[in-house]
Amino acid sequence: GVFYMMKQELTATMTNKEAAFVSEQDTEHRFFDLWTARESYVKYTGTGIDGSFGALCLLPEDGVLGTEQDRLVPFRWQSSNAAFVRIPFESGYTLCVCTASPCEVVVVL
Repeated sequence: GVFYMMKQELTATMTNKEAAFVSEQDTEHRFFDLWTARESYVKYTGTGIDGSFGALCLLPEDGVLGTEQDRLVPFRWQSSNAAFVRIPFESGYTLCVCTASPCEVVVVL
């Protein structure tokens, strides 16, 4: 389907470690968790999507982005000298915030 074709193109912008992580299981969730982390990181750093976009590995050091249960609560990790928070939202959506250090994130709708 459309996601499969999109994933093929966009995993080319990830490190080999990230692409392998995305391909292991729960592919769609894992892909969008990493993609939104990557987008939040380049917005935080102000670098934008440039030639180094795919060279940055944003997986946590332990290589785990939480379990399915962790999708129900904010999930925090650190990577590349930044802190990330994946925030539960509506089904089918992924939110991620990147900051200089771990912090509390409050979403107001």
